[in-house]
Amino acid sequence: MKNQIRLSDNQQKLEQYAHKMETLAQERAVQLVHKDRLSTLGTLAAGLAHEINNPATFIMTNLKAMENYFEYFLPHIEKMAKGTGSEARFSVILKELPQAFVDMRSGVERISNIINVLLDYSRKREQFSDKINLADCLNDALVFTGHRLKNIETELNIPHYQCTINGSRQQIT
Repeated sequence: MKNQIRLSDNQQKLEQYAHKMETLAQERAVQLVHKDRLSTLGTLAAGLAHEINNPATFIMTNLKAMENYFEYFLPHIEKMAKGTGSEARFSVILKELPQAFVDMRSGVERISNIINVLLDYSRKREQFSDKINLADCLNDALVFTGHRLKNIETELNIPHYQCTINGSRQQIT
């Protein structure tokens, strides 16, 4: 009788242990799937960043050339515009073009900044023992969320020399 009670207790403990192990295995499987998805997302982000960065570089290079051409041809265009009856229209266009170049450069630089942050974020790091600058991490977060903060004034006032912590740009420990 004692052996049966002991056997029954042991069987109950074994079933509880088996249930715990099954639950743990399911949790680990979910974690592995999540980790695999994050890895795939990182690879996708890196590929996407690379594909966006190439045309952005092409645009920036050609934009610089266009600005140089504009400066070179500006006196000739102004001479050609005289006496055509369209001086006022040419004047407006010639005044607006430099600002258009500035706006285009600003847009391409924003794209490049976002891509650089995305590339840095997507890099795999196994250990989080790097010394990183917290202000840089916060700046990266602001770059990522800048489109959502258009109507909100943000100010980051952290001295760079006081912000070194352990972690990575993806995870602070």
